[in-house]
Amino acid sequence: MDKEQEALMKQQLVQLVRIKDEVDKIRETISPDYPNIEDAIKSGKQDITKYFDRIHDNLFTFNNMLIAGYFALIQLKVDISKFVILIPIVNLAIFIFIDYLMMEYSRANANIGETLVDKIPEIGKKSERATQLSFITIVTTLIVTIVFICYL
Repeated sequence: MDKEQEALMKQQLVQLVRIKDEVDKIRETISPDYPNIEDAIKSGKQDITKYFDRIHDNLFTFNNMLIAGYFALIQLKVDISKFVILIPIVNLAIFIFIDYLMMEYSRANANIGETLVDKIPEIGKKSERATQLSFITIVTTLIVTIVFICYL
């Protein structure tokens, strides 16, 4: 190595030490509120998953009530097509698919230590896809509800 490279490496090392010192200072100022930032991040992610599951459980239950309501409507009103029941059943299939995606996401997170580095972005994509489908199911449940109310 020549002297220029050595000088450059020393400068970079000094910068890294300064950055580490700054990060340590920031952690010290935050530490009264969050004794362990990593635990706070992990807890936050678990809370997101918990609320995600709660929302889906409630929507799943409501969708099942809508299926029962559609069956009742079909029996009570003669002018309603029996194929209308497919609307909430398709929505139910989407819910089941989201549960499958979340199971795969949880399984991948459980095995994150054994996962190859290049597969980690794929895990994030599964979570992102489940989140997008989650929003879609909220909208489709709203649509199924509106259609049900229109048939009343």
